[in-house]
Amino acid sequence: MTVKLDRRSLAYYDVERGDWAVTPGDFGILVGRSSEAIELRRILTFTK
Repeated sequence: MTVKLDRRSLAYYDVERGDWAVTPGDFGILVGRSSEAIELRRILTFTK
């Protein structure tokens, strides 16, 4: 199985800018059957 994530996947709507924005930094992605059964952990890093 593949899940494709792009910048918009982790974006929030910035009301002041009137557009979607992503805060630069590291984002943890955890995949599992539940919060107690995490099977995959990855870090995505967004730069400006």
